[in-house]
Amino acid sequence: MGVKRLSFRRLLEERDRYRQKLEQTTDPEERRVAETLLAEIEAEIQHRDPLRRRGPTSGSTGGCGGPESVKPPVHPPIPIPFRLRTARDVLTLLEEQIGALRADETLSTVERARVLGYLARIALKAIEAGDLEARIEALEAVLKRRRSS
Repeated sequence: MGVKRLSFRRLLEERDRYRQKLEQTTDPEERRVAETLLAEIEAEIQHRDPLRRRGPTSGSTGGCGGPESVKPPVHPPIPIPFRLRTARDVLTLLEEQIGALRADETLSTVERARVLGYLARIALKAIEAGDLEARIEALEAVLKRRRSS
């Protein structure tokens, strides 16, 4: 399913449909597929929703349902000496965080799916950056050889 092509209203409908599917199905494979698609849909909704991007206005709760529904983000601690310098560093960090996320039993299925979708999108970008980095290095090596000969 290409969620980027769906209208915002259709995204909301699909999100509701997959939430219901998750509640009703017990088959692990069907749940995995539904969680993945739901995470992709949630990420796209998060990206497109103008109210969430703008942030809360004074006196509003930002559409979150009130202060009691706001949960602090769950972030496993990152070692202080850890520095991201390459795409490989980003992928290593993401691998650790995804493992911690999967092991976290305090998150609901929907929260876990949303965050996994978000992290998967970042991982894809890091993979693309690593591929481009390797291609640029190869081109630079060819150009150096041409200049020296």
